[in-house]
Amino acid sequence: MSYKTISFERTTLFEQVWEKPMATLAAEYGLSDVGLRKICERLSILLPPQGYHLRSHKEQRPSLPPVKNGETVYIAHIYYPEKLSVYEPPQPVEIPEITFEELPENWIRVSETLLSPHSGCSAHNSGDTFR
Repeated sequence: MSYKTISFERTTLFEQVWEKPMATLAAEYGLSDVGLRKICERLSILLPPQGYHLRSHKEQRPSLPPVKNGETVYIAHIYYPEKLSVYEPPQPVEIPEITFEELPENWIRVSETLLSPHSGCSAHNSGDTFR
């Protein structure tokens, strides 16, 4: 499996989180917004309230809170699944009976008008349907 390593520095990430919406910033790093939120929690970064970036008072940014767990740098390893070089669709299974029936010389031919259409059948005469 291939992966890339990203180093998150606490003060830089704090500035970025307060400048850009979480979803936009996470996409730049190749993470989900939930994954980036977990990294911010690990580094004790206070996050802006919901809708903060839609409002006009972006200057009211709080100061960086003190570190709770002592970490100032977090290294994340983002794993990418290995890509297949060439996709080959599965080969169809050949069933001999179906192959035989698909040949035109093996078709059953029925004429347009029937000569004796089972008129003596009791189910036909009573109006019942066959099952």
